[in-house]
Amino acid sequence: MKFLYISSFCLLFYVMASCSNKQVTFYHSEDEILEGCTVINISDIKDSSVIACSDIFSEVEYIPLEDTFNSTVGMIEKLAVTPDGDMIVFDRRNGIIVRYNRDGHYMNKIGERGHQKNEYVRPIDIAYDPYNKQVIVWDNVRKALLYYDIKGNLVNKKESEQWHGTLEVLDSNSIAVCKSYEIKDRPYSFKYFIMDRNGKIKKEFDEYNTITEFQRSSNRIFSKCDGKLLCHTEYSSNIFELRNDSLVPRYHLSFGKNGIPEDWFGYNEDKFRKMLHRNKNTTYCTRFFEAKRCFVTTICRDFLYLCIKDKEEYGGKVHAGYNLRNDLCGIKVIDEAGGIMNMPTVLPLTVDNGICYFEVEPSLFATFTANLKNIKKQLESNRQYKGEGIDDKDIRKFELLSENNNPIIVKCTLK
Repeated sequence: MKFLYISSFCLLFYVMASCSNKQVTFYHSEDEILEGCTVINISDIKDSSVIACSDIFSEVEYIPLEDTFNSTVGMIEKLAVTPDGDMIVFDRRNGIIVRYNRDGHYMNKIGERGHQKNEYVRPIDIAYDPYNKQVIVWDNVRKALLYYDIKGNLVNKKESEQWHGTLEVLDSNSIAVCKSYEIKDRPYSFKYFIMDRNGKIKKEFDEYNTITEFQRSSNRIFSKCDGKLLCHTEYSSNIFELRNDSLVPRYHLSFGKNGIPEDWFGYNEDKFRKMLHRNKNTTYCTRFFEAKRCFVTTICRDFLYLCIKDKEEYGGKVHAGYNLRNDLCGIKVIDEAGGIMNMPTVLPLTVDNGICYFEVEPSLFATFTANLKNIKKQLESNRQYKGEGIDDKDIRKFELLSENNNPIIVKCTLK
């Protein structure tokens, strides 16, 4: 019998992008490298299912989000991290915004869902403003930006005629916005704006088009690194930096011969998806983050892969796989074939200050705990297997995670 080891994290990353002040289509073919882009070569992705955490992370920490009457959370749409390490969690489906400290303890709700003056009816997106220490909420029903302090009190409200799909804070006076935008020939398009804190448009960029008849979600398109606000659209190989006065091409992801062919972008949604399904080696990026020493992406090639590219000035090693093996937890279970125990996991949330944040459902720890108990029993009865570090305390630690009602946040510190 083969025993597999600990923890896999299946990463799904959605993000979207932008460009320059010229009218452009934001989906580019593999051969089209925009002027000013630095090429990042990730064409050498191997068909590997597992990445060892010790290869890319220095630490892995499990943080159960405390479950109280006021803080029951379903699926996390967005997570923002404050400079103090607090986590602002947005559950869009249930219209809940909750603040937890770095250890997962409940601190307070950010506003309330309702029809009172200080409440939001249908929150679409949030952004944390580190300059003013506020949480900004876009209420699509009230057509208003609501500003809450870190303790959840409403401090300002500004109406806006624009429909804002997603928000991110650019600086102390500016908010970046991406929204759906209709033009005559391309009804499913998006547009970028720079807006002041009063909801007034400061800068408007030309629209960009999606694939014919696509209506893509405009959520999760922004990411930050060293003061830069980066933008990336799903299927595109190009990453842009959004500034107050421009959209600047920054990086181009090269997948070699496996990038999406240019003519596919003229297909309707049904044909486009069929082509992706038939051509299993076709590769594209669904989400992009930059960290100090590496790029963190999710790459789709038949499966979703977590792909981490060491920078070493862009010629670094590529680590790719659709499972993460947590070999940093101290538990070792190895059979004759060197099998590893995997636990399916997580949704990616953000990368902040060199830490990757993931979401894990507690039920997954229940399965893992049951496996650990069986392995411990087998090890005690069969001497041909070697096991180190499995004791009742380890099992109880994961058992407690499985009993949590709220999601588990997994913090992985990049090397």
